[in-house]
Amino acid sequence: MIVLSGYLPEMAKAEAESMIKAMKGSVKKVDNNLMFFEVKNVSNLYRLGLAHSVHEVLLEANKKNFFDAVQKMKKIKGPIAVRVKFMGDKKPAEKKIIDAVWRQSDRKVNLCKPKNVINVFVVEKRVIVTRLVFEIDKSFIGSLKKMPFKKPITMDPRIARAMINLTGLTKGRILDPFCGTGALLKEAATVGLRCYGSDISEDMVKGAQKNLAFFGLKAVLRKADATKLKSIWHKKFDAIVTDPPYGISTSLFNKNLKELYTKSLRSMKSVLKPGGCVVIAVPKKLERSVIINARKLGFAVDTRIEQRVHKSLRRVFVRLYT
Repeated sequence: MIVLSGYLPEMAKAEAESMIKAMKGSVKKVDNNLMFFEVKNVSNLYRLGLAHSVHEVLLEANKKNFFDAVQKMKKIKGPIAVRVKFMGDKKPAEKKIIDAVWRQSDRKVNLCKPKNVINVFVVEKRVIVTRLVFEIDKSFIGSLKKMPFKKPITMDPRIARAMINLTGLTKGRILDPFCGTGALLKEAATVGLRCYGSDISEDMVKGAQKNLAFFGLKAVLRKADATKLKSIWHKKFDAIVTDPPYGISTSLFNKNLKELYTKSLRSMKSVLKPGGCVVIAVPKKLERSVIINARKLGFAVDTRIEQRVHKSLRRVFVRLYT
């Protein structure tokens, strides 16, 4: 079970589903930011950007029958720490729940270094008992403040990581043709992908190089027009993930915004492997035209997730497949 972030819940769900699918697993259900799934190996879930933790489900029972059901639960071996999390308005007696779980263990408690961290989620009419597998390291979120080269357009690391994970890639080449400060490439390189990036602004390319070097990460970066990628990159990519300019406080180098997206998508397809995908952020006002043009180019529109950036701007994250 994954505890998803409450921030951009639809994106959190899509990101986790993509990674589980990539590991040949399956999602069973999602309820109250809890995603239940089956997969043989959970190791790649460490890289989720919009999730808190991964758990093994020990028991799921109706709230009315919980105290009877917990007595039939398999004994937990080793010192434990029990934590109860209420995800509804009604809060039954916490101590009674902890005592019931404790009785199904070796009855040894270690709150500092327990062998098992047992979480009990009380969700409306159900109670779910889990063993914590791992908490997702959130230290990457602070990377934005540490970047030596920053701009107002720099993407939130959580969203950047989620966009990378929407590709489902666990290995291979990834390209960002509007790399800006390198926020997307930084997250892609962190999870072990081979990274390539370009930008029409030489200052941005130099800034992205500076940021990646600061974190000890590598990427091949070039100054290039995103509408002419085939002439720059003489290779094919497994995925393209990008956040083009919105035309707000950003120079478009004399290109109309709609035209820029149309030509860039055509250019992206020319360097994308068959079966590859594009994850792209699009201003809400351009969503319809971008999707129409993408379909004309032979892309299948797989996913769309809307985000309110501020009062005057909404953007949509779109995933396209060839």
